[in-house]
Amino acid sequence: MLNRQKTIIRNIYNVIFKRKKKDLVKFLLISTPASLTAILEGLTFGLLLCALYVLNGRGMGAFNSTPIFRRIGNLLHFENISSNKLFIIVLLAAIAAQVLKSFVIYFSSLQAAKLNAKISSDIHQNIYEHILSF
Repeated sequence: MLNRQKTIIRNIYNVIFKRKKKDLVKFLLISTPASLTAILEGLTFGLLLCALYVLNGRGMGAFNSTPIFRRIGNLLHFENISSNKLFIIVLLAAIAAQVLKSFVIYFSSLQAAKLNAKISSDIHQNIYEHILSF
């Protein structure tokens, strides 16, 4: 029984990891976007918080509180923009980050579905070949 389980685990390992490099790239495209979506979610939260600070009247003080936003503000010269326009720009940036996050999630799900179909097809093919070999 233990030998049979080892064979099954080895077959699953061979199907998933000893495939073409293209399949491993697909596997990485599925597993790594989670960290990117977490970063985009944090960026969105930070941008919305900055938008609320701008709306509250702090203006550029919201951007000077964090080093990343301070650098972005210096690069884009936000000092010359009115508070209302700055609020709209920051809000649109937060929306753009959420749209980008949705595309990353969609792309990751698409790659997962393709890899899942390929792996199950390979597993079924291995099963049928094993049964027909008797």
